[in-house]
Formats: sequence, C-alpha cells, structure tokens
Amino acid sequence: MNSLFTSHRDTLLSLGFAISGKIPKVSSDPEIAILDLLPSFFEDRKLFRLLLAWLHVTSELIHIERLNTLARKLEPRLKVIMATVALKLTQQDRRWNLIHESMKKSLPRIKANRIEIPEGYDNPFLLSKNGLDLEFARFGLRLAKLTPEDSKKILVLRGVLAANGWLRLRALIGSNFRADVAYLYVSERVKGPADAARVLSCSRDTAYRNWRSLEDADVRKLLKLSA
Repeated sequence: MNSLFTSHRDTLLSLGFAISGKIPKVSSDPEIAILDLLPSFFEDRKLFRLLLAWLHVTSELIHIERLNTLARKLEPRLKVIMATVALKLTQQDRRWNLIHESMKKSLPRIKANRIEIPEGYDNPFLLSKNGLDLEFARFGLRLAKLTPEDSKKILVLRGVLAANGWLRLRALIGSNFRADVAYLYVSERVKGPADAARVLSCSRDTAYRNWRSLEDADVRKLLKLSA
C-alpha cells in the first residue's frame, strides 16, 4: 500500500473516505488535509483521484478564504496542482475561482518543463481514449483527462458529516471563520482565541470577536450536540 495513503489513513477516515477502519474521535482539519494530500498527484494517482471525488462532494463546505491563505505557502509545483484542482471545481462552485486566480498570480512565469509529469499521466493510449485534460493544459501540462474516482468510494454527504465534526458545524453555520472558531471552541482543541487564530491562520481580532460572541451566547452545550 502506498506510504502516502498509509500515513494519512486516519485523516481519510475522518474526512469520509469509504475505506475500512475506525473513524477517529478527533476530526481532521479539512484545509490542512487538502494541502497534505496534494502531493498524491505525484505519488499516488488513485489517491489524488479520490481527493477530487471527495472535493466534489464537499466543495461547498471548504473554507475557501482559509485554504487560499494556507496555500500561499506551498512550493511552486504544488501551487500549480492547487490551481488546477480549483479550476476543476469552479464549474460547480464559483468560490474556487479565488484560489485558482491567487495561485496563478503567484506563479506568473511558471513553465511546464519545471514540473515532471509522473509516469502514466501522458500515456498515448489514455490521451487517445480520454482526451487532453484541459485544466492542466492551462499550465502547459499535457496529460490525459484526469477524472475523480468513483463516487461510491466517498461516503454520501450525510456520512461525511457524521465522520467530521468540523464539517458538521460548517454545514450548520457556514464555511467561514465563525464556524471554525466554534469548532475549536466546543472541541476544546485550543486554549483560547489566540491559539484559535494561530491554528486557523486568521487575525486575532477575528478569533477574539467570534470566540467572545460564542461565550456571551453560552452555546457550548448546544454546539456540542452538533460537533
């Protein structure tokens, strides 16, 4: 079994991938998981296609602003993959265009020969059968059309939400910092708003404002029912 798959098995279970195993009690951070799995494009094509399938199910529950901030720290070749994934998702959720444009602007002079296409992606037979992947072609990468894995390998949205409390609160509150602060607040994964700001890569003002409003509303017990 691929080492990348093995090392991220608990993460995949927590995100709602339909694989055998016990779902961890601690929910995986969705945006960190996406960034951690991007290298699968180079190391494990099946896992990368699973990631695409999962993103098609959960697209609206991804915190785009936060993902965009975190993705700025990616190495150049992974920024290209992030930009291409975002472009593929833009058709179903226009919010992803923010990430596509942001990554593209950070790599204004990217050249295709800087990225080594893994073996098999540019197989002549697959190119003839499936055609050229138009999103990757935007970055000068010539490979066969890359489609998501079978949707049956990802739990339906209800199952994904049952597996991940972080995404559950986003479904309830919205894919924003308020939902993320609420999750950290109720799960007690951080000591306070300063820690929340660090984990979420948001301003302290944003973290403090949302944390205080949750405390003032005294909704911890109510949120625990959802998270």
